[in-house]
Amino acid sequence: MGQTQSQAETLRSDIADFRSGTADKIDKVESAANKLGETIQRGRDRVAQVTSRMAKLEAFSIRMQHDIPIIFNTIFVILSLLFAFVIWTQVEMIRNYTARWRLLGQGEETATPPVETPALPVAVVPPVLTVAPPELPAGKPAKPAKPAKVVKKAKPAKPAKAVKSTKAVKKAKSSKPANK
Repeated sequence: MGQTQSQAETLRSDIADFRSGTADKIDKVESAANKLGETIQRGRDRVAQVTSRMAKLEAFSIRMQHDIPIIFNTIFVILSLLFAFVIWTQVEMIRNYTARWRLLGQGEETATPPVETPALPVAVVPPVLTVAPPELPAGKPAKPAKPAKVVKKAKPAKPAKAVKSTKAVKKAKSSKPANK
């Protein structure tokens, strides 16, 4: 019986050792499962953050789909107006040069360039002309020339009438009677 008791004690101690070893292993498995659960939870949190960012990005893209065409159309209208102004100024310059070329092709008697009425009257200052002394007969000394008079104030100019084209100038000249 002593032997049976010792075998029973050995069996009990083996069972206790087995239970303690198993409990340690179960604790290790449980801690690994907890770590895995935390990792999965962090992954879920990150997925939730990405989902919220994607929703914000989607709302932003919908707003931009509405705003970008308006912005582009506004820019296109402004640029079109700018280009139209540039084209208009170029056409005006070409018209001005062609009018001058036409006038150069005509004689001096009809070459009066079109005059535009200035916004403000402009005073016209006549140029100072120097006159050559008359030739004297040989033997007489020449008198010193008088200094030229300088105009101090000029009268304000009357606004000139605008001439629209060279055809209008020709018609006006041909319709005037010649007074001789």
